[in-house]
Amino acid sequence: MKICLDKKEYVKNKYDASPIFFSESEFENAVIKIGNDIIQNYDIKDEKIGLIGIARGALPLLVGVAHYINKRKISVMQVQMTNSDKIKDYGEPKYVNEMLDTDVEKFIVIEDVVSHGRCSNLAINRLLEKGKSVLGVYTIIINEDFLNLEYDNNVDLKYVYLITNKQWIQFFWEKTP
Repeated sequence: MKICLDKKEYVKNKYDASPIFFSESEFENAVIKIGNDIIQNYDIKDEKIGLIGIARGALPLLVGVAHYINKRKISVMQVQMTNSDKIKDYGEPKYVNEMLDTDVEKFIVIEDVVSHGRCSNLAINRLLEKGKSVLGVYTIIINEDFLNLEYDNNVDLKYVYLITNKQWIQFFWEKTP
């Protein structure tokens, strides 16, 4: 199931095909929306529940949410799509490595942009293979073409902003092309 955590239908102008500059305030809004939803739906004081971010894109969001909900121990899984910096130059996702908190049994996956769901699905399946469970996936942005995406094992996806297939996000921490 896909659940929007914000009332906005699209981020910025949905008819604009140029890269969209994603501001600090929009990022902070995403951290707050995601953080509040996690606080409302999970016992974040439970040491068996943890956050895992998919590196490299989700690291800013992972750290922001971890600070917001006061969850200091985090895990990271590195999944590589491509070596290219070209917009929408997708490759097949490839597992690289991970740093998992061994005490955690249930993970909340943090992703920056879900453009097709393959990276987060790879992370979900890897965690399940390790005997862990996945409570849900949170992302800042989802591409509208993937609103019908279904993760393996029926994991819910919650997002803050929606973009069209023609749009591309440039986060405020990224270099200008």
